[in-house]
Amino acid sequence: MYTVTSAGRVALTGYEGSPTFLAVPGFVYDGKMRFAVTSIGDKAFYGCSTLTYADLGDARVVGLKAFANCSSLEELHLTAYKVKGWAFFECSSLREADLSSVMYFGEKAFRGCQLESVAFSGNLAYMPDGTFAAEFLGASGESLGASPKILAGHSFEGTGGRLRLVS
Repeated sequence: MYTVTSAGRVALTGYEGSPTFLAVPGFVYDGKMRFAVTSIGDKAFYGCSTLTYADLGDARVVGLKAFANCSSLEELHLTAYKVKGWAFFECSSLREADLSSVMYFGEKAFRGCQLESVAFSGNLAYMPDGTFAAEFLGASGESLGASPKILAGHSFEGTGGRLRLVS
């Protein structure tokens, strides 16, 4: 389901059935007009327990609680620059996320995810405390904290909520 957000643009705002695979198209057509899919709406897939894969295409913004409590979501691909609060909260099966395009994270956006691999944008500008439950460690195992200045442009891997710098 889509909602027009501005001239020529729509947000993906919901789903029907029990999807397991999501590939957001760059454009949708209503029979007369072509609309660019530029965002994922608030709570669009909230609690969708069947979703295992999500490619958010060219969507630039992921809404508040858009995928929160999607307990089966394992793989995520996005090019968004902004991920709003609680967007992927408690996606407990999510292990890998390439967040190299994200500049702004909302509160607790990835809290409750069991990430084992994550990459951050070199342009990371805002990430409040508690965005991730993981502890970020330097190559020698020292705690780095979780500020944008420290994490920007780096990749981390690990398990058990402890992610070590790899690049």
